[in-house]
Amino acid sequence: MKKNILFILIFLSSKCVHGQVDKQEMCKIVHDSITNRGYYLFPETPPKYPDESTELMMAFIKNNVTLPRRAYESDERIFFAFIVETNGKLTFLKMLKPYDDEEIKNEIIKVVKKMPKWTPGTCKNKPVPSLFVLPMKFKLN
Repeated sequence: MKKNILFILIFLSSKCVHGQVDKQEMCKIVHDSITNRGYYLFPETPPKYPDESTELMMAFIKNNVTLPRRAYESDERIFFAFIVETNGKLTFLKMLKPYDDEEIKNEIIKVVKKMPKWTPGTCKNKPVPSLFVLPMKFKLN
């Protein structure tokens, strides 16, 4: 079933978001009481999947995920967030809105944890921990 999957991933590109963000908000650290640490919502340069390739990321997810049929029957978009650390590791993986299906949620977390190291976001040419939101929607061919 995995090979018949067409993934539609729509990225909330920081470049698009930056056009809507006041310049004063860029490179402003946010302290999160849940993770008890700071990270950047809008770094000057956003974090990127290796080789800055959306197609490679989609292929990676497609080749590594095994979801039950019900995941493809929903029109719901899944918003998955994580922090790209200064060393490129992904941490604090979390669904942004409540998602009831633990099996699907755990499978997505498992696959994202397997991803190769990313290029971290930067502020003033220095790597910074940055939040990245990855919306996903799964469809069958």
